[in-house]
Amino acid sequence: MMYVLQWPPTYCTINRCKPGAMERFSVHGLWPADVRGKSLNNCPGPLTDEDKKVDTMLNMDKTLEADLGVIWPNLEDGGINRNFWKYQWEKHGLCSIQSLSLMDYFKAAVTVHHNMIAINNKKNLLGYLIDANTRPSNVTVKKIRDINNAFHKLVGNNNDIYISCTMNSNHILLHEIYLCMDATLKQFVSCPPSSNARGCIQGSNCLTKNRNFGQSFILEELRLLIIKYRINKRN
Repeated sequence: MMYVLQWPPTYCTINRCKPGAMERFSVHGLWPADVRGKSLNNCPGPLTDEDKKVDTMLNMDKTLEADLGVIWPNLEDGGINRNFWKYQWEKHGLCSIQSLSLMDYFKAAVTVHHNMIAINNKKNLLGYLIDANTRPSNVTVKKIRDINNAFHKLVGNNNDIYISCTMNSNHILLHEIYLCMDATLKQFVSCPPSSNARGCIQGSNCLTKNRNFGQSFILEELRLLIIKYRINKRN
């Protein structure tokens, strides 16, 4: 299972966002994955009023809905949180239905945040980067290696994470962090080795200039060689 978090200032360079997008990581989704680290989606099987099931669940548990709204908001301008959650459940969550019920799936997203990320005086994934002196900046170029190392304190020194990037006209920007977890969702594990660069140049550095939506993490100034690298499609 992959717990995928996105950096809103980067997301908002390629999407129209609500004003005042936050400068803290937010959940993109909780995605089942295969042994190669590829996310599972649109799994075959009957869809039986899934939207209504999500609405019924959240109407019964307003605390859960409030918690999800904090860690897993819909960033798009005019976007409704419930619509985002329904989309993620139908695209990814149903692939884990044999081990996680609808309620368990969304509660797990909150539990992972509270019990495994927002600990040791950290309120968000960003805290681990700040502790490693890797702060978002519209000026300073960051090393992917340093971002990886910053999260070792969270996931363990021997566990690897995935990083995805996106481009604006001038830079490669940090977009998402993938934290891999065991089937119980109580322990981080190493993400499987992967040749997919997820839009990042291996061994490169990172940066962004995003005046409207705050500071981000710039990984590399774009050069002509960038065109040789595959940009991972949005999940």
